[in-house]
Amino acid sequence: GRGGGARGAGPSGKEAEGLDDPSDTYRGWFTKDLRIMMYGFGDHQCPLDETVDLVEDIVVDYMREMTRRGAEVAAECLKAKMDERDLLYVVRKDPAKFARVKELLLMQQVIKEARNSFKEPTAEDEEEAEE
Repeated sequence: GRGGGARGAGPSGKEAEGLDDPSDTYRGWFTKDLRIMMYGFGDHQCPLDETVDLVEDIVVDYMREMTRRGAEVAAECLKAKMDERDLLYVVRKDPAKFARVKELLLMQQVIKEARNSFKEPTAEDEEEAEE
């Protein structure tokens, strides 16, 4: 199970009022991957639950903040939905993050094209090819 730590000691003011802690929404979604990544970056093979929980909280907070900022950029451009260009705009002044986002977007496209090349043609695809 998960370690209790200070967080499990009792409800905070918000929790006592019946409001859930927003970080609990995604609690556990990244635990398995974070444990592997932490070990890969030099942590113990079985890091403490409290350490994994803390790293997970940091990751979720960062993702929320980047998403919020990207959504603000999209709203300023009067767009209904945020897209990858909005996130690129948010990280444009950080060369390392900008390059990493560009690399991940490129890899996403490469993977998408590779999947499509192995996809069996459907009757609809064959009709389009004949036209």
